[in-house]
Amino acid sequence: MRAKSFHYTVAKLLFVAKRGRPDIILVVSFLTTRVKNPDLDDWKKLLRVLGYLKGSVNFDVLTWYIDGSYAVHQDMKGQSGATLMMGDSVVLSKSSKQKVNTRSLTGVESIKIDDALPTIQWSKNFLKDLGHVLKTVAKEDNRSSILLMKNGRLSSGKRNKHLNVQYFYVKDLIDRGIVKIEHCGTEKKIAHFFTKPIQGTRFKILRDIILNIDHSSA
Repeated sequence: MRAKSFHYTVAKLLFVAKRGRPDIILVVSFLTTRVKNPDLDDWKKLLRVLGYLKGSVNFDVLTWYIDGSYAVHQDMKGQSGATLMMGDSVVLSKSSKQKVNTRSLTGVESIKIDDALPTIQWSKNFLKDLGHVLKTVAKEDNRSSILLMKNGRLSSGKRNKHLNVQYFYVKDLIDRGIVKIEHCGTEKKIAHFFTKPIQGTRFKILRDIILNIDHSSA
């Protein structure tokens, strides 16, 4: 029974090591060779790895960078893009064509948030089930959109009145404290990578952030 529990835990650690924690891949590789007949020393090594992982969780906020591009497709629909950062690492990104036309950039910005909300809520609930209750912050570079998301119809002008009520669902989440909207300067908007044709140095900078490429030791 203890050997089965050991095997089960090591298998989980192997997945974690391959997917996002290469810093434990050496010890996990060794532990995989001990799954049939683990002894007391093997259990101590396993507990030490688990303690290390627990102590090296250095994030308490889910930070979403969300962006939208206005009328970039032939049918004049916009593009939504979003990326999730935990600590200094990007762990999830998405980019998709918007399903409706809007009459302003502010409308596009409202729809992009709605496009990302299912994934935002899923990631928050997923980590909660794992024992991490984290705050969720969405970074936005359009101040008009921030007002629209916080105030709903009260900040809706003639160019945004056509938007369906579903695109104000974010206001309910903000009011309930589930999601917080913060202003983010355009130069810091990582999600631009998923909505705009970026080139040159800025493309390389954003690419390296998204791919978690660290040049500090180069």
